[in-house]
Order: sequence, then structure tokens, then C-alpha cells
Amino acid sequence: MKISRSITVVYLILVVLGSVYAQSGRKPSAQKPTVAPVPVATPSPEPGKSKKWDPPKMVDGERIYVGREVDESAVILKKPPPASTEEARRHSFHGKLVLHAILSAKGWVTNVTIVDGLPYGLNTKAIEAALLIKFRPAVLDGKPVSQWVRIEYEFWFV
Repeated sequence: MKISRSITVVYLILVVLGSVYAQSGRKPSAQKPTVAPVPVATPSPEPGKSKKWDPPKMVDGERIYVGREVDESAVILKKPPPASTEEARRHSFHGKLVLHAILSAKGWVTNVTIVDGLPYGLNTKAIEAALLIKFRPAVLDGKPVSQWVRIEYEFWFV
């Protein structure tokens, strides 16, 4: 008896909802409403390789060069390894993280951006390590200039 009572209740709910919907004047549509697409990063053409990146030429009113535009490229003197996270160790995670950054004419690492990130808080650890890089700035016409660079870190936990 309980089953037939439950079926009756469900049937009545469907009938009531159907009549309410019919009285609203709307017709049932076969398609779901469309949602505006969310912009997402396009995957690289080959796994493990990033798309060609066209860096901005000016940042904060300062000209930033790429390696082929300078007389002497910036030289990284010390690249501290990033710290790991407990969560990455727990999952025995491994992978490569890629950053773009500016090695400024004044000797600071600035504008660090993630190109290919990793989970488990490793992005933050890599950015912290990148900000500690020691380098000799790029040179153009005998003067130090700022240069875009690509920085890679590999994480291996076994």
C-alpha cells in the first residue's frame, strides 16, 4: 500500500507541475539555454611543449627585451631550487612547471607569470624560488636592460 501511495503522490506532483507550466504560456524547448563560453587557455600543440609566446615589449613604461634583441643575454648566477609541499610528497607527484619572468636591469626578478602550472601548491613555491634568482642583467649598447626569460622547475617525488 505504501508503494502505491508513493506512486500516486508522485503522479499528482507531476500533474500539478505540468498544469502550472502549461498555464505559464511558455512552450517547452528542446534545447537548454546557452551559456556564454568561459575563456580558457588553449592547449599546447604538442604535449609538454608550450605555444609560442609573444611577450609584451613595454611593462610599466619600461622597454623589456627578448634574448635575440640584446648584445648580451642575462646570465643566471644562482637559481635556488623551489621548496616542495607536503601534499605533493604525499601524492608522489612529479612534473615540470614553466614560468615567464623579467630579469630587470636593476637586478630584480619581476612580473613572474605561470605558463604551465602544477597542482598541490607547487606554483607558489616555484614563484617564491624564482624571485630569489641572482643574475647579471642583459646588456644592450653597453647598458644593462631588462629581459624576458623562461624559467623551468622540475619536481620529482618518489
